[in-house]
Amino acid sequence: MTKNNVIYDEEDLEMLEYLKYCISTGGEFYFEYRGREYKIGYEQDKLCGYLVEPNTPEYPFKDYDDIMENYVIEGKPFKDIVHDIDGYWLL
Repeated sequence: MTKNNVIYDEEDLEMLEYLKYCISTGGEFYFEYRGREYKIGYEQDKLCGYLVEPNTPEYPFKDYDDIMENYVIEGKPFKDIVHDIDGYWLL
């Protein structure tokens, strides 16, 4: 399936549905990409994404679409790394 000009398989789409669910319920979405752990969730009522390591910045986002387009990880927008995410979990 093509979404945001990117082709996603069923696993990718399932992960993106979990991400949407977390955003809508105030949950926390963790994922691993290239051996590093990242989090998307709410920090002081702001939707943020960040690398889970000490002293790393939190990047605020408006919504799911903003994350897909503007959360840049290793020079690529989130929408372009979805297929390469090694694993994810929810809290």
